[in-house]
Amino acid sequence: MFIVRSLPISKAQLMRCAGLALVFMLLAYAPALAVERRVEHHVDHRVERACLTAAQAREKIAQHKFAEPFRLMLAMAKRFRAEAIGARLCRKKDDFIYEIMLLRRDGRVIHVYMKASNGQFVRATNIK
Repeated sequence: MFIVRSLPISKAQLMRCAGLALVFMLLAYAPALAVERRVEHHVDHRVERACLTAAQAREKIAQHKFAEPFRLMLAMAKRFRAEAIGARLCRKKDDFIYEIMLLRRDGRVIHVYMKASNGQFVRATNIK
């Protein structure tokens, strides 16, 4: 049996490190989970949206000092009483938005869209 010594860091620091590790892991596997999507132009004139790869997303987040995606994922998971399953950074016209995917207990996937610049809620789909 091994005796584990306590680390000289606080529980909050450990949780912050674990959270950042989860964000980087999600961003690294995002291209494998979902191929870059583009919305086609229809009669209702939807705006084309292009999602970035994990490497591009990390670069843009650092470059533009966007809101932290992991914190937004946790906040939206709490708000919609669901489990966060992924997030990606997409460009829509001149704005960057986070698309956050949440899994509800009934099996529905909620898509939440938030402004990356300030973390402002834009809209959510499939919530009912």
